[in-house]
Formats: sequence, C-alpha cells, structure tokens
Amino acid sequence: PSILNALFAVKSRLADKKRVNLDYQVALSDKLSVSDYDLVGILSNLLDNAIEACDRIQDAGNKKSVVLKLFNRNGYLCIDISNTFNPENNPIKNHFRTTKNSNLEHGFGSNIIASVVKKYNGYVNINTEDETITINIALKNS
Repeated sequence: PSILNALFAVKSRLADKKRVNLDYQVALSDKLSVSDYDLVGILSNLLDNAIEACDRIQDAGNKKSVVLKLFNRNGYLCIDISNTFNPENNPIKNHFRTTKNSNLEHGFGSNIIASVVKKYNGYVNINTEDETITINIALKNS
C-alpha cells in the first residue's frame, strides 16, 4: 500500500539522522485484510523501537542497523524486524524494562503492538543473539 511508502520515507529520514542503516524488504500481495491504520501503527512502533535501540549503542561504527521484512505466508502477514542493540540492555533478560528516562514516554508502543497482534489472531516471537534482537510477528490475513 502507498501508505507504507510514506511511513518508510519518514522512518528512513529518522534513521539517517541517527546514523542507522535501515533496510526494507517488502513482498506483499495486493490483498491485505490488515487495515492500513493497524499496519502503520505496528510498523511505526516497531521501527521507532528498533531505531531507538540502535541509537543507544555507543561507538558502534557501521554496526547500527535495522532490517524489516514484510511478506505473506500461509494466510498470514509476516513482519520480521531485527536490529542491533547494546546487549547490556537486553530486553528479554531485563523483562522488557524500559530504558526511557520518563514514565510518560513508554508503554504505549508495546500496547499498540499487542492489541494489533490480538486483533488479528496473531503471534509474536522475540529472540536475541549476541548484539541482535529479532521480532517475528504473524497476523492472520484472511
């Protein structure tokens, strides 16, 4: 959808500003049952979180990167996003404790992601390996 082009343009500018390499790989069918509103909501939050995690890496050189893949598989819209992060801030080991300075700045994105996943009878899988976190989301697309 064209709304994704606008979202990707905005997030690409944000990533460039923070010196984060951002790569999109999109292979979607024309028929999506996930609404544009929900798709933009989940992608925007995932990208913001990934770019922010990269931005917190000190002296990373070229290591700051985000890769987003969108594709259809077996009746699901699949969203795979991986990014580099500081392993000392491992969200899994820290039970997804926020690293934001203000309580007013956190929690909303995770709630939006969770509500969209629930709305489309989907699932989320999160893995960390070394300095990379990968989030796989599948949303029922039928």
